[in-house]
Amino acid sequence: MSYIGCAGTPCITPRVASAAMSMVTARTENSHHFVAFSDKIVPLMIDPRMNLDEVLQTMKLVRGQLEGCPIIVRLLALTH
Repeated sequence: MSYIGCAGTPCITPRVASAAMSMVTARTENSHHFVAFSDKIVPLMIDPRMNLDEVLQTMKLVRGQLEGCPIIVRLLALTH
């Protein structure tokens, strides 16, 4: 998720955009649960008190084949 160019701007990566949205959700919703897609679904422990660097560090810990996510989505679409 470190590709360049999210929402038409070259300076925001998908990782930074999703981290920022996670922070907004964590700070505004009473009940939330974050997960990441890897070679399996991985829980993300994002706390409302975390800053952007801390959320990005948490996301960076997710390992696996993120490139395989579109394949999983296609397989789910075919089977449902």
